Amino acid sequence: MNRFQKIFPRINRNPLTYRTLGYVLLCTTAFAVLSTAIQLYVEYRRDIANLNENIELIEKSYLPSISASVYKVDTDALMLQLDGALKLSDIVYLKVDEQRGNTLIETSAGNLDATNLISHEYQLIYSDPSTAPRSLGSLTVYASLNGVYQRLLSRVFTVLATNTVKTFLASAGILAIMYWLITRHLIQISDYTRKLLPGKQDSRLTLHRKPPASSKEDELDQLVVSINAFQDRLREDGARREAYEERLRQAEQKYRTVALFHGSSIFHGKITAGAPCTRLSSRNLLSQKQVFTIFYPDFYRLESIL
Repeated sequence: MNRFQKIFPRINRNPLTYRTLGYVLLCTTAFAVLSTAIQLYVEYRRDIANLNENIELIEKSYLPSISASVYKVDTDALMLQLDGALKLSDIVYLKVDEQRGNTLIETSAGNLDATNLISHEYQLIYSDPSTAPRSLGSLTVYASLNGVYQRLLSRVFTVLATNTVKTFLASAGILAIMYWLITRHLIQISDYTRKLLPGKQDSRLTLHRKPPASSKEDELDQLVVSINAFQDRLREDGARREAYEERLRQAEQKYRTVALFHGSSIFHGKITAGAPCTRLSSRNLLSQKQVFTIFYPDFYRLESIL
């Protein structure tokens, strides 16, 4: 981990950006895989639909002519028609079973060695204006899904790579927009608040962007206003505290002056007729706090506030 951070030192400075990048890449990869799966499923359903259309085309276009060739015992025309139907996509084998009396004659074209086969059987019925409809046998059409799977497999990497590139480019654009609109301002706010010191909040926080209209303030503008308002309150509280401390120093100086005077004073008792003067020491006087409270009541109110 330390080696990784040495290779990418900006991760330590902007961890949120790179963590967001990791989550975005994870989500875009998941969306790319999901969209690829959906697209491949759509492609699979389309190929299956095309295969069924080819089988229906054989039923509608080739079946009447094949029935006529079987009725006329025209083997060359029959093989020509079977070879033509065999050229349709994913059609691998066609077989005609012709019933001639007690004999079953089989005519086929194509290769039945393929796997993943699906088959459809149609009755060969010949009719014309001069004869009644007559059953001649059956035509069996075999189609293989191998071609569908191969085309699907060949599209996997192309579709996945295309979707991954598109989602990655979209994510990179989103990250760039987020950095330009949000992240760089968060970094500036973080640097500004990190440098704040008590009593030294001289400069106000201003973001490096165009000032918005007052009616269009966003969350970052509200955050800047809150930080500057908090800074103003700190400045006012600091000035008020300095004023209190100055008053406290003045009151303390007056208190010391009174205390020194009170400790060295000599008081005499009340002189009455025939009674000697009595010298009182400072222990018999009021306490210093009582005296100071009488002369400087604001000092203790200030002390209680601080």
